[in-house]
Amino acid sequence: MSATAKKAVHTEGPWSYENGDDVVYGDGGDVIAEIPAHRTNEDWRDDALLIAAAPELLAAAKLVKDALEMWDADGELNFTQTVRALRAVRAAIVKAEGSL
Repeated sequence: MSATAKKAVHTEGPWSYENGDDVVYGDGGDVIAEIPAHRTNEDWRDDALLIAAAPELLAAAKLVKDALEMWDADGELNFTQTVRALRAVRAAIVKAEGSL
């Protein structure tokens, strides 16, 4: 990160969306996103699921990055860290796709 770059700050997860609602909420009940008036609830659902999964997707991406950076001296991946990252990625994808 450059000296002028600022680290992004966002509302901590988890975020949630209930099917049929028009709002994505943060863990403390904060409104993260609202359905625009011109969108139908059907259109909104897929976007809302992806928005709600954003904190988990970011955390999973960081775990994958960390796992891939943890090559040992023999050029092997750290198995425990890699399995942990894979589980986080799978869970985030399931949440983003609404397959809970």
